[in-house]
Amino acid sequence: MQAMAAMGLRAVRSAARELARAFDRPDLVEVIGDGTYTNAERDAEADIRNSLQHTYPDHGFGAGSGAEFTWWIKAVEGSANFARNLPHFAVVVVCLQKGRPQHAVVVDPMRDEEFVGSRGGGCRMNGTQLLRVSGRAHLREAMVGLRTFRPGLNAALEDADCQIRRSGSAALDLAYVAAGRLDAAVLAGANAAAVAAGSLLIAEAGGLVSDFEGGSADPASGAAVAGTRGVFRELLPLARKSYG
Repeated sequence: MQAMAAMGLRAVRSAARELARAFDRPDLVEVIGDGTYTNAERDAEADIRNSLQHTYPDHGFGAGSGAEFTWWIKAVEGSANFARNLPHFAVVVVCLQKGRPQHAVVVDPMRDEEFVGSRGGGCRMNGTQLLRVSGRAHLREAMVGLRTFRPGLNAALEDADCQIRRSGSAALDLAYVAAGRLDAAVLAGANAAAVAAGSLLIAEAGGLVSDFEGGSADPASGAAVAGTRGVFRELLPLARKSYG
């Protein structure tokens, strides 16, 4: 594991443990603002940032940073699930160099699963299992993760006789594509860190990721189509038609 990815994982692990404890004590979790942001997420994000800032004082944080290396943090990706005490969410950290994702960490605190990848270095789960996308080549045999309900796309996928899943966590959907648990995913309105981290994991696992037009996925847009090479090629035109 590359040093920067290892430091990202170290920072996330501590926050993930605290989030797991908070999940088991919902009476101590306070919802702030829009009904999905909680004090637990706020505290976890601060802990991750402080840890990384201590190690890398010259690095920036957030989309507006002008530093060569920038960290994006989403302490609870799947915050609506967490706020409702549904055990399906992730802690996400991604390091970008000049705007290009270089290292990605996605941790599921409830299942003790850690997905870590670095550009050109592959990606692994829990430090040992090398991740590869599934071998499925057609939509008719695929399981597809969706972030939002889109009548036209849902109907097209049902016509293709594939299985649809909506988990509430874009980061885990993309990590599951990288791990071969899902064969594809379509995201709209997703968190930028989730798209950036998940896209890197999938690319390193041998899959394809793009925007709805087939170009490079822009994490800031929150939109992406991802999958095995065969499923991606069949899915992209359907996503383009639905969201274009």
